Amino acid sequence: MTKPLITILTAAYDRADTIPALYKSLLQQNNFNFEWLIVDDGSKDETKEIIHKYQENTTKFKIRYVFEHNKGKHFALNLGIKNISTELTFIVDSDDTISSNAIDIVEKTFYSQKNLSRICGLSFLKADHNGSILSNKKFPYDGYITSYLKSRESMGITGDTAEVFITKVLKKYPFPEFKNEKFLSEDIVWVEMSKQYNMIFYNKIIYIAEYLGNGLTKNRRKNNWNSPNGCMLRGKLLLESPIVSKRRKFKWGLFYDVYGLRAGHSSIQLVRINKSIYTIFMMLPAKILFIKWKMDFG
Repeated sequence: MTKPLITILTAAYDRADTIPALYKSLLQQNNFNFEWLIVDDGSKDETKEIIHKYQENTTKFKIRYVFEHNKGKHFALNLGIKNISTELTFIVDSDDTISSNAIDIVEKTFYSQKNLSRICGLSFLKADHNGSILSNKKFPYDGYITSYLKSRESMGITGDTAEVFITKVLKKYPFPEFKNEKFLSEDIVWVEMSKQYNMIFYNKIIYIAEYLGNGLTKNRRKNNWNSPNGCMLRGKLLLESPIVSKRRKFKWGLFYDVYGLRAGHSSIQLVRINKSIYTIFMMLPAKILFIKWKMDFG
């Protein structure tokens, strides 16, 4: 059997109620040049049994299942990426789906590229179930090339997009892991990649997102509070980037300071770690916000 082009990588935790919809969307593809790798992040529900049933009954594409004790989504993604050998990796959450032509679009787009030497992946659009895109605007044109961070900082794109990564590049950038921290914004890696690699952007919807009340996106601030070292590192990367505007660095200075305080660092230590005027300038607002969030989240 020929090795497929794409691995759809899904980290799952107690998703027995939502993962059938993702599976159904995979069965509805008009191109099966992919395999599905599920990393179960310690589910206590019937996720394992459901996936094993899919493995027994599915012939259109290969399904692989890996179980690990609950550590957090980014730990699960790191484990999954280590086990991928296909050229491309498409991370799809266990409570989302993909369009019926998603794999076909990715395959044709990838094979149409002439020079991928400084490219880490392709970026497409996400939409909700009504077809409304989840970013604030579209890309300038199909085939537009820039880094992920420049697309956010220079082009002003906000919201969610769908990234498909070249696996050999993705393997160079594992998600940072901190003990007892189960949440990490995935874009910390996309930002790090932006130092060396560009992406190619296309205005095609391939991903359908559903934001659940118990999902990571919905509870982002509380998750950040409980994972301060990863948030502090994200703030540090953005503060140090020459791409980020001075105006935006006030925001990231506040972000870095408040989560640095939450991680147990003193004001002096934070300034020593990141010698930035924004770190100093935003320290007082960060201390006020830290007190407020401590009352809110404990």
